[in-house]
Parts: sequence; C-alpha cells; structure tokens
Amino acid sequence: MNGDHDHILKYVVNKKELTELYVSAVLRVLAFSMIGIFVPLFLFKELDYSLNYVIFYYLIYSLAFAVFTPIGAKLTSKIGVKHVMLSSMPLYVGYFGLLYLLRFNPNIFIFVPLIYGMAEGMFWIAFHVDFSMFSEKSKRGTQLSRFYSFALLAGLVGPMAGGVVLTFSSFNLLFVLVSILLIGSAIPLLFTKDVKRNYKMSWNFLKAGSLKDLFAYIALGVKIMVSIVFWPIFVFSILNLYLSMGSLFTFLGVLSLVVVNIVGKLSDVFDKRQLIKWFSSGNFVTWIVFIFVRTKLELIAVSVFASLTNMGASVPFNALAYNKSKKSIEYFVFREMGISIGRVLVLSFVLFTGSLISSFLIAGIASLGYMLL
Repeated sequence: MNGDHDHILKYVVNKKELTELYVSAVLRVLAFSMIGIFVPLFLFKELDYSLNYVIFYYLIYSLAFAVFTPIGAKLTSKIGVKHVMLSSMPLYVGYFGLLYLLRFNPNIFIFVPLIYGMAEGMFWIAFHVDFSMFSEKSKRGTQLSRFYSFALLAGLVGPMAGGVVLTFSSFNLLFVLVSILLIGSAIPLLFTKDVKRNYKMSWNFLKAGSLKDLFAYIALGVKIMVSIVFWPIFVFSILNLYLSMGSLFTFLGVLSLVVVNIVGKLSDVFDKRQLIKWFSSGNFVTWIVFIFVRTKLELIAVSVFASLTNMGASVPFNALAYNKSKKSIEYFVFREMGISIGRVLVLSFVLFTGSLISSFLIAGIASLGYMLL
C-alpha cells in the first residue's frame, strides 16, 4: 500500500514539474519563433553583412555554446537546475538588446553571438536534465511529443506574428516583444522546488556515450545549423517577403503538429530506431531536392515533405537520446558537445566553399546520421 502511495506521489510531482516546464518552454518557443528565422536575415539583409560575416557570427555562437554547456552543468550543482534556466533569461534579453544596438555600433559584433551562446549553453543543459528527471521512460515518446505539440502550437503563432510586425513596423518592436515573452517564460519555473545535480567539471563526459552516439549528435548539430541559418536565407531569396515567409513556417508548423502526435505515440509502441530509419531516409531525399528548388510552388511542396520527415525522425531520435542518458548530466554535456562540433563543421564547410546551397547536401547526409544513435 505504501508503495502505491509513493508511486502516486511521484506521479503527481513529476506531472507538476513537467507542466511547469511545458508552460515555460512554450512561452520561450513563442518568443524565439517570432524572431528565430529572421535573425540571419536581419544580419544579411537589414545590416548588409556578407554571408561570411553571418557564418562568423554563428561560429562565435557555437563555440560559446560549447564552452558554457559544462559551466551550466556545474552551476546545476551549485544553484539548482531551474536557477540555471532562470539565469539564462537576463542573458537572452541582453542578447536582443545588443542585437538592436548592432545597427548603431558594429564594434559590438563579437559580443552579440557570444552572449547568445552563453545563454543557450546554460539553458539547454539545464532543460535536458530537468526533463530527463521528471519524464518516464515508458512514456517518454508521448511526453516528448506533448512538449513538441505545445511548442509547435506556440510556434504556429510566432512566425506569422513576427512577419506581421516586420511588415508593418520594424525589428526594434520585435526585439521588445520577444524580450517581454522571455521574461514571462521565467515565471512558471518559480512555482516548484528546485533540484541540484552533482556534477564535477572534467573530461569524463567524453566517456558518457559511444563514438556512434557522438556522430549522431554531430549530425544533429549540422541539421540544426543549416535549418536556422542557411535555409531561412534560401527561403527568403525565393519568397522575398517577411509575411510570406512567416506564413509558410506557420503552415509547416500545423503539419508538424499532426505528425508529432502520431509519431510520439508510435515511438512508445514500435521500435524507435526503425522509425528513425524510415523518416531520416525521407528527410535525406528532401534536402537533396532542395538543391534544385527555384520556384515558390517547388519550395512549398518540398518544404511540406521536409517538415513531415524531419519531425517524424526527431521525436523518436530525442526520445531515444533521453533513454540512453539514464538521467546522467555527463551524457547531456556529451550530447551538446557533439551538436556544437556539428555546427562548427557545417559553418566551416560553407565558409570554405562559399556556397550556401552546399549546406543542403551536408544536411541530407547528416539526416542519415540519425540512424547511428
């Protein structure tokens, strides 16, 4: 009887923790979905930086992310997991403030991505640790798909709202709105007790996962960077309007929302690796086809298939990653380091080749790398 009571108590606590995490993450996703796809364009189009400068910007960000991931992990043992997430919020607001000031003072260029990388490195290591502690292995696919669903719902509004603001106002107003939402995302984290995790900074995280795991996370890093930097620039070159671009991303979000709920349930029933194999193979094809896309109709058609296959692979991939972590903070540091390596590799490749389109070929190959996990 006591065992049943403990199980019920644990379920209630875990559900409350996850709900808190979901609400905070949704507000954060709403903020970033309003501006995320437009930041490379702000640098490239509004501030007239060359593609090489945009790449340097994200290289600095990626390196800062890698450095501050273990620092964030260490801070979870000092101030607690939630306090690490909370401490990243002022950094995010500072980042958007510096991004606004960059137009008037180009000398602060290096500090903008540096602050962004610091915030991201600290937030994500704490988020992954928190989610792994309070999610259940047998239901992780469903719980992860629920998180994706909430995030996608917020993401449906964000791109179009951002596009409307940019069409009828400016980036200045968008920076202010995003900063307010980010501050609001910190509030839900204040309602439950914080948890500290023991972590000693060392090179032991290198032993936390296998070489195959490392290559899988490098592949993930490649895809993330292509998706947030090179693909938005490519899409805008065809659509030429912020509102059209925001509308496309909102439409893709609706489709992803459906896929996430279906695949989340499937990944708790069927073999996750088999699902990854099917969807990542399809995603490989879409990235290769993107190389030949030239018209709006072609862009929309291929983007639909790309969105479906990407989300179909991402849910079981991330569920498998949380299962393999066994709630180990060292494993999450290992994961984030692999992602950072992938980011740096694809940025360096495009910098060397001078071809934005070449990143789609690398992203396609990286899609197949998901199968290594």
